[in-house]
Amino acid sequence: MLRFLILAHRGDATALKVASHLLMRHSRESLRVVFADELMSQSQIIHRVNGAKALTSLRLADGFSINNDGIGIVFNRLRQVEVPQFARAITADQEYAALELFACLISWMKSLTCPVLGAPSSQSLGGPTLSTLAWNVLAGKAGLPTSRVRFTSSLKHYSLQGACRFPAGNSATGDVPAVLTHHRAPGIAVAVIGERVLGPCAENVKAGCLRLAKLSGFEVLVVYFSSEQDGLVFGGVDPYPQLTDAQSVAALVKTLEERS
Repeated sequence: MLRFLILAHRGDATALKVASHLLMRHSRESLRVVFADELMSQSQIIHRVNGAKALTSLRLADGFSINNDGIGIVFNRLRQVEVPQFARAITADQEYAALELFACLISWMKSLTCPVLGAPSSQSLGGPTLSTLAWNVLAGKAGLPTSRVRFTSSLKHYSLQGACRFPAGNSATGDVPAVLTHHRAPGIAVAVIGERVLGPCAENVKAGCLRLAKLSGFEVLVVYFSSEQDGLVFGGVDPYPQLTDAQSVAALVKTLEERS
């Protein structure tokens, strides 16, 4: 049985670090790293859906086969579909091929009975696509302190002194719509990896970060906070972080081992 399957784009430092540490602790036969180009253009995928049941057979270029029921856990680091084999096709055909492959990969990962760390969504191979405002709303629901954000249809009629404007630049004046928020001083970064929270913050902030991860559907993310006189303020999220420090890699490895 293949205990660990890692899906990643080439050059993904996090995937490579995690794979290297897993190989120190487990046999080579228990782990396979499959890169995006290998999966999407050099393999054979047979995916059959019969009602609520789906069966998939994945055969890689070197002859290695992966079946639905032969995986312990998937660590998914994929973000987008790659179809270089259709580079000479017209744009419409390239888009059609990418959408078909995207649907096939989503259906395959959703049909797996094993855990998938980094589950896909209908919007992306790596999970849902959330706007800055959506993250801010979810952070508030998770109990994290957030900044006030104001929207205006015209800076000519409404402004906020000392606020940052988006879009920025010379055009961000006069009768134009904008988002206004206060600039925050740099603070700290907190990593959420499964049920583990890594970072120099209080327990209530760690609990809020875990709730944010559950609300958003991302089990691996980095939450940024700005430092204020009254404490920390939510400053944004990286839902696709590169986690290569020893503590983060160890937490990823431990999470994969526990769930496989």
